[in-house]
Amino acid sequence: MHFTLVTLCTCFNMFVGLLALYFAIIGNPLAACCALCFSVVFDACDGFLARKWGVASEFGAQLDSIADYASFCLAGGSLAYAWTAAKASGAFSAFGIPDITVLIGNSFVAVCTSNLGIVSQVKHLFHGIFCGEGFPPLQGGFNYLMLLIAFYYICLGGMRLARYNAKTDSLCPPSFFEGLPTTGAAAILALLCIGDYLTPEPVNFLSPAAIAVLTCVLGSLMFCRLPYPKLTKMSWIPKWWFALPFVVAVFSIPLAVYAVCGLYMISGPIYYFINKKKQADTESDS
Repeated sequence: MHFTLVTLCTCFNMFVGLLALYFAIIGNPLAACCALCFSVVFDACDGFLARKWGVASEFGAQLDSIADYASFCLAGGSLAYAWTAAKASGAFSAFGIPDITVLIGNSFVAVCTSNLGIVSQVKHLFHGIFCGEGFPPLQGGFNYLMLLIAFYYICLGGMRLARYNAKTDSLCPPSFFEGLPTTGAAAILALLCIGDYLTPEPVNFLSPAAIAVLTCVLGSLMFCRLPYPKLTKMSWIPKWWFALPFVVAVFSIPLAVYAVCGLYMISGPIYYFINKKKQADTESDS
């Protein structure tokens, strides 16, 4: 019974990933983001329940890898394209006219002063998901470039999963992922897309070109061997730190999203250089 429930969680991950792919194809990136977030939840549940109930198996590991490729690589790459197309249309914003009274030099700090409250932000988001019209595809040479970038993201995500399945020798300690996990990359794409939608135009800094660069960076981070901390193993961080993003989100969802995603993306290089310095100090002492 427990094994069946865990398998169902993995299958639901694939199903919601298919929905994310569908929404991205029809040009509704916000709905795709919502589906991807549910995929992340199901992916976390199947692993947690398999370990808790002692039903982890090679079959489950392979099925989970297939689900991850469908949901986080294929759907993630498609979301990147759909988000770029939406931005290029010039209408991807919850704010037709910015609902702000103070702009501090048109800087990112103005995001803090521009929110309408948590209820209004969520209302704008749900309106965009369920009532937003599909955005047209990109045009010209940028269309083909973005297709190649999405393909790059999908390929490197697949190679990261293949490396994990092949059980190659990891250069990272057990409490770290080797490279940005595919789940994390897709979650970052989805959350940044939502944050971008809720950011007023005068302070919106994510252009279509910036999204293309971000997609390349996320693809490269998935395949690299930088150490990324596993959230469940970060016992050295005070528990109340994990509540901070939710507190910030009450005032500004975009600010909370940018902070969390940005910090996790740079955590890999930071840990790498810290460990490299420790190794150099150890070798010099010996």
